[in-house]
Amino acid sequence: MCRGGVAVLIIYKTSMPDLSHISVEQETNIRLNRVFAQAIYVDDIEVAKEFYTKVLGMTICQVEGAKSCFLGIGNNPQAIYLEGGHPPRVPDVNGACVSFMLCVENPEEAFEELSRRGVITLQNKPMEMGGGSLWFQFIDPSGNMIEMVSMAKS
Repeated sequence: MCRGGVAVLIIYKTSMPDLSHISVEQETNIRLNRVFAQAIYVDDIEVAKEFYTKVLGMTICQVEGAKSCFLGIGNNPQAIYLEGGHPPRVPDVNGACVSFMLCVENPEEAFEELSRRGVITLQNKPMEMGGGSLWFQFIDPSGNMIEMVSMAKS
């Protein structure tokens, strides 16, 4: 069984291309039912596998050839699709990017653990999101920005 938390897709955008040609006057017939997997493109697949399994505690659940695999989180064996062979990203917290949030029970402990291991964090400590939730961002070895959040207890 795979272990971990829930991934939530967050898309940041700073500017949009001209979409005036796209019709938005009618409701769509497309009915999405779930996010299949979050894809993470990395330069070195072996370094990424080590990071995501040994630092973040994900599990390799399915190998897809020499340069890709699915990583499991919680009871989802295909939460993350990891694919190597791509140029590393230059982190830009102010630019457009795709990121995702990993839920953790204790973001303070997760922050300390990642900092102790030398992972680059973008804040000095977890930040208050409101409603009792805490959040912080960090960078993986390929320059991808990832976020950790604790959901407020109800």
